[in-house]
Amino acid sequence: MASPQMVDRILNLPRNLQNSMGLLPKDDLYTSVTQRGDADNFLFELKVLFSLLDYLTTHGWRCTIANKQMSVIRLPRSPGLKKNFSYFVVEHTKTGQIWQIVHGTQIEDQFGEPRAPDISLQTENASIQPTYRDIKAIWDAKLRGTDDDLLDNVISDSEYRSFVWVKDKLRIPWPNSTEDVLAGWPPAFEVCALITNGKSPTENVKVFLSDHASITAQFKDASTPTFPRRMDYHKPPVIKKLSRNVRGRLTNQPGV
Repeated sequence: MASPQMVDRILNLPRNLQNSMGLLPKDDLYTSVTQRGDADNFLFELKVLFSLLDYLTTHGWRCTIANKQMSVIRLPRSPGLKKNFSYFVVEHTKTGQIWQIVHGTQIEDQFGEPRAPDISLQTENASIQPTYRDIKAIWDAKLRGTDDDLLDNVISDSEYRSFVWVKDKLRIPWPNSTEDVLAGWPPAFEVCALITNGKSPTENVKVFLSDHASITAQFKDASTPTFPRRMDYHKPPVIKKLSRNVRGRLTNQPGV
């Protein structure tokens, strides 16, 4: 049985999302998952997801729901195909930017293998069979304990490395690179990050910067700062475009 306290806190999150409880699955969130750990982890993923959507809708974005299943919102409790689940479309009211925010469904990586980050930021035209080319950011939620209370439990090295590995296989843009789109996003989501109610791994900050990944520890809501912050990442070096003749010498091909 899931924690009533965590359920109640999550139910309070979508108030600004069209003031609708319909954003949550129709299931009874207290008892609908048979294994306690699965229910707790799913609920924490919802807290992270709805915290992001709640922040966006109060900071210039409009949120709608796509791919309802027979008029019902359906979110995955385990990795599945995007076509079988609902997802969210956000549009900035001033700039017109449009993105899909997708929870827990599969994405084909650069090697044709399926990956399923907890939350992915997908392009406006991403299909129901997205590939790494459609993905601009990912976040993973990691619950410590059985509730969303802030704990001293640390994210393990293996959990962190697994997140970085998936991020790299999906070829997510580096922070502050020309393809990065997270400028101006909420503090907890301004960099691809592993998000937890616990504490960060005890790594040197240079490790995070080298991996182009952050940790949002002691997560309360989307205003919780991630570490390292976006400002801490340097822009990647600019590689000058080679002339056709130089490219030809490097590849043993005529300049074309």
